[in-house]
Amino acid sequence: MRKSGFTLIELLVVIAIIALLMSIVTPSLRKAKQAARLMLCANNQHQTLLGVLGYSSSNDGILPPHPAERIDGSFSVVNYLNYHQGTTAVQNAKHQGMHYYLGSYLPRVDVFICPLGRTRDYSELQRQYVDYKTSGEGTLTSYNLYWGGIQFTTSEGLKFTGPRGKADSKTTATLLVSDSIFKWPGAPNDWWLAHQPAKGTGQYQDYQWDPRFGNYCATFWIYNPDISMMPADGKLSAEMAEMNLNAGYVDGSVRRYNGNEVKWTADRMYYVPELWR
Repeated sequence: MRKSGFTLIELLVVIAIIALLMSIVTPSLRKAKQAARLMLCANNQHQTLLGVLGYSSSNDGILPPHPAERIDGSFSVVNYLNYHQGTTAVQNAKHQGMHYYLGSYLPRVDVFICPLGRTRDYSELQRQYVDYKTSGEGTLTSYNLYWGGIQFTTSEGLKFTGPRGKADSKTTATLLVSDSIFKWPGAPNDWWLAHQPAKGTGQYQDYQWDPRFGNYCATFWIYNPDISMMPADGKLSAEMAEMNLNAGYVDGSVRRYNGNEVKWTADRMYYVPELWR
């Protein structure tokens, strides 16, 4: 009489079937998880829009100033929540940090950070967001913030001016916020991305903490592509061009775009959605 139970061959067949099913299901689950986080990212941007527009409604239609504006009217990095608030450089900042203007509308720093980024320490970023004067040189977010008149020139020679509010939409951008694609000038081969790109020829740099600037590095994927694989015309590499991204506008809408649908600045420092005004 045959004993009950599996033979070795039957067990191996079952394991092989399970492995095959996992190989099919796992990528689908990963994509579903990423899609869900992309929706959370869009919700963050929508909440940011509500806060900025709420401020505008309470301030005669004027949008908040940008903390990255310097005394001379030029601008620093578009990702800043707080700019140069250290004791030796506070005189360079024309405005207060973002919490000063939007804290009553957007009390949590989380809405400025993409869930597809690498952020680990929200509590430290929250401290920097609120207590900007003692948070170091500055605090960045994984989103580009365009309101307050921030300016740069696109590769086509067009002048980008962030919206200030009131009836200036004919002369300024209608774009208020977008996922960040940012080429860090201090490290020519580093790209700071709100989302992780497809695995390609690049490598990831793990900047968890930079004592010069604060803890904001952990909000980005610091990506170092193979420069020889980058298109010469300033377009993104193939793996970065595959990213799905979000952007929010003055009408309160959040729209989806990808890395093929971007314009870049003349210095190739920022990449913004083609639809920006």
